[in-house]
Amino acid sequence: AAGWEALVAPVRQGGADEREWTYVCKDGRRLPVLLTTTALRDRAGEITGFLFIAQDLTERKKTEAALQASEERLSRVLAHADCLVWEAGVRLRGAESTWRYTVYPSGLYRRLFGERGPDENSVLWDRFDIPERDEIRRRAHEAIVGRSSGYVQEFRVAGPDGRIWIRESVAIRPAEGDFYWLVGVAIDVTKQKDTEAVLQQSEERVRSA
Repeated sequence: AAGWEALVAPVRQGGADEREWTYVCKDGRRLPVLLTTTALRDRAGEITGFLFIAQDLTERKKTEAALQASEERLSRVLAHADCLVWEAGVRLRGAESTWRYTVYPSGLYRRLFGERGPDENSVLWDRFDIPERDEIRRRAHEAIVGRSSGYVQEFRVAGPDGRIWIRESVAIRPAEGDFYWLVGVAIDVTKQKDTEAVLQQSEERVRSA
């Protein structure tokens, strides 16, 4: 009786109950299921029985475990990588857009943000002084509205070690309606930019000579 009440007590007061249980099969296997329980009632509202619908969660659990393992591997790879990887869900409303970010911890991430990352509801680069900010926003909006597959951009941010040049490659995937998924990979190209500047100065001196 105690076991039976554990199943039906939540629905006696009305509504349905949905939760995960583990079924033990006749051969001893354990089967994860999502069990939905509802009460059957007559016209007077009296309970005449109960309906149970069990959904096998085995494949879902395998997928969730594989996804978790994949995310853990990604976290280990990025832990010391000098790059920054982010995902964002973007919803367009005319000329305005709403961004929700997920930023993965990495070497460059910690160098820029420290241990405390950007707020989920804020635009990723908003906390930095970026001379090319307006250009960044315009390029992203035009690429999304134009249904481009992605874009590449370069800009400067004020990091703890001074001004850092960032090169960001962004992929765009339309979801539904006015919603889009974006994935970005940002790398530090400061040394490359410094080398290019030195080379340009050298070439200018040669031309002058």
